[in-house]
Amino acid sequence: TTPSFGGIQVSAMVGLGERLSDTNTTTGVTRKASNYRGLAVVYMAGPLALDAIYEDLSGGVAGNGNDYNNLITVGGSYDFGVAKVAAAYQNTNNLGGQYAVSAGAGTFTKGTDVDAWNIGVAVPLNAFTFKAQYTGSKIDRPAGASSLDQHKYGVSLQYALSKRTTLYVSGTERGGDDKAFFVRQSEFAFGMAHTF
Repeated sequence: TTPSFGGIQVSAMVGLGERLSDTNTTTGVTRKASNYRGLAVVYMAGPLALDAIYEDLSGGVAGNGNDYNNLITVGGSYDFGVAKVAAAYQNTNNLGGQYAVSAGAGTFTKGTDVDAWNIGVAVPLNAFTFKAQYTGSKIDRPAGASSLDQHKYGVSLQYALSKRTTLYVSGTERGGDDKAFFVRQSEFAFGMAHTF
């Protein structure tokens, strides 16, 4: 991670693949975990924050050197004082491209593309902070399979007992195509968080 130059900071990360312990008895190929590469550029100036991130994987289960799971994420937020608004967009290209599976073998087949977006707002009021968020996604499946549109929204209320201790309550709801297969469609949570 570089120092900040005029509010711009750059971070890079490389994760080297590790050899797995098993060998495919048919092909004799020893599998290797994926290599990870990531690059992020962040700009922060007063109430404005912007970021752009690129990530990808290579190698992996099929033992090939091709890139897959190529992610591009852009986002930003602006603090108006009475409320902070944030939005983000992410595109995943060639999701699952490391797997040698035929088209139609499942919901996520080789080469699936995913678009996702998010918008949220946080409103502080004395010791309370109200938050609301909406996320949507579109999964474009290959080989003529229909796309899947899904969404999730949620709200939460936080109360600061002190600078480091917060009480919270939240609720979320998921919906969209094939929602009957979601493990959880509705969630409710409450608790206390303490920062050490």
